[in-house]
Amino acid sequence: MIEQPLKLGKQELEFLNGVADGLAETDALTSGGGSGGKIAFAELYAYATDPNFSPAPDLLKALDDDAQLSADFQRLLANTSMLYMPQVAAASSGERQYREADGCRITFKESRADPNQMFVIFELVDKQATPPSIMFICHTDNSCRRVVLSEAIEGRIQLLVDKDSHIVRGLSEVSTEVYLR
Repeated sequence: MIEQPLKLGKQELEFLNGVADGLAETDALTSGGGSGGKIAFAELYAYATDPNFSPAPDLLKALDDDAQLSADFQRLLANTSMLYMPQVAAASSGERQYREADGCRITFKESRADPNQMFVIFELVDKQATPPSIMFICHTDNSCRRVVLSEAIEGRIQLLVDKDSHIVRGLSEVSTEVYLR
């Protein structure tokens, strides 16, 4: 019996290429790069997607110390996040009073009760969609800070933070990228 070669359409080929890329990325993440292979993909995925996940200190250390693992993690964030806010345009400089992307706008408002505190307010365009529960603020060196968000009320999430917190600094910097999941 002579087998006929399998003929795949454009969509099937794109799907298979995506699967192959995903497997290659999974292999890269689970190999551990310079972290000695100690970080499991499931642990990275849980850190990226589960607001109730408490990361082990070795995961945080590996993400800080291993540039390749950190870059791979940022690619994972790009693939799993519902909203992405890229770096602000090059013409901008200094600190911003808001950030926005399709589907969300983040604004900063000083607290009237305490001048050392600030509200970070997330306004979601689609108030019926599942709101994000985690935010990652990623810097140009691939380091990322994770922030668990409070529950959304009518498409709005508010955080009360110190003015000099890493959240305000990170969101105000034009060079950071923000992932909401």
